[in-house]
Amino acid sequence: RRQFQLDRERRDVSDISPALLEAWFLGRNESPATRQTGINRLSALFSFCKRLGYVSENPLDRVDRVRVPNVAPEILSVDDCQALVQTAERIDPGMLTYLGLALFCGIRPDEALRITAKDIKLERGLVFLDAEKSKVRNRRIIELTAPAKRCLEKGGPVPAVNFKRRFNRLRREAKIQHWPHDALRKTAASHFYNVYGIDKAVEQLGHSAGVFLRVYRELASKEETARWLAL
Repeated sequence: RRQFQLDRERRDVSDISPALLEAWFLGRNESPATRQTGINRLSALFSFCKRLGYVSENPLDRVDRVRVPNVAPEILSVDDCQALVQTAERIDPGMLTYLGLALFCGIRPDEALRITAKDIKLERGLVFLDAEKSKVRNRRIIELTAPAKRCLEKGGPVPAVNFKRRFNRLRREAKIQHWPHDALRKTAASHFYNVYGIDKAVEQLGHSAGVFLRVYRELASKEETARWLAL
């Protein structure tokens, strides 16, 4: 009976043309990278539905993937980083802890919000990121940089309530004119290249070398990294 019901309710999506889907994605006025991410996610949904027998095929299989230009990453300047730290210390110590994890350890924003005091071992200079708290479900042990230790020593608990509002306030008060995409992690990654070299840098970030070189690294000078480490 269940199989009969599934067969009766199965949707035939073969008449959904690639042109229709492509027009829908183009109408969203998104960047090529965001559009490709949307295509991937919708394709994963249709693949899931196909496995369960809800649809006869995945219409995204007939849609051309977007060519995403290889744009050089942008990072925050050392002066921007200093402004963030000083502002957080003045108006919101919890954000100082968040900066220690995200800006100076390169931990992903969502991962940083899941970290609690028991995960941070200041005396050992380590942060333990359990698999269930990791985006990629892999356990990581992350070394604290010198500025990360100083932020964590002075900071309060990472904000669990109204985080977005508090973070936006921090950015406004710090008077940073330009905020690149994924600014905190990309800034940390660029300096990690000078601090650790590529092998240790990708271990800290939890990424492959290829992704690191393509997405996260901008060539910060050694002089800039020395200033960053001194914050």
